[in-house]
Amino acid sequence: MSNNEETKISRYAQRKEKNDQYRSKVLRFTFQLSIHDSEVREWFERQPDKGAYLKRLILGNKERQLKGLQERPISFDPLTADDCTPIDFSQEVRGKIAAVKPESLLPANRTADHQLVLVNGVVYGNTCSCINLYSGKRVRWKPNEIIGEVKPECLPNWAKDRCSVIEQEKAMKESRDMDGR
Repeated sequence: MSNNEETKISRYAQRKEKNDQYRSKVLRFTFQLSIHDSEVREWFERQPDKGAYLKRLILGNKERQLKGLQERPISFDPLTADDCTPIDFSQEVRGKIAAVKPESLLPANRTADHQLVLVNGVVYGNTCSCINLYSGKRVRWKPNEIIGEVKPECLPNWAKDRCSVIEQEKAMKESRDMDGR
């Protein structure tokens, strides 16, 4: 192998190592626009500096994630039936804070923070529509995968705060929807 080829291989290896280091530090962010959502696409295309707009979105998301992680004391002990009261799913369940059974979660997520959900209601009679209080994502659970409603004394403060924020966001959205009609 010639000296020139060794230098190229060495530079390639150094570049690859730097890229790998950079990728391990970067928050991956996917921005998708539906082909069928022309109004959103047109709005985005009208933005004067799309790069700056996306950068603000990404940095804002990162800031919220970091802030959320700092504010939430994580409990590693899963919630049990002793921490909950049973839920009667034939009655109104909307607005209850429930705990998902640990065995229904991935092994890495079998902690109290990942168990907590805000119940939105029962969908099709056999699936509960919920919002995960830790991640904020919409999820669905079967009623038999839920332990019950978490007793107020077992509920961490961050979960109470998060629940009230979700309720406020819902109220604002409903208000906007009513104004828009």
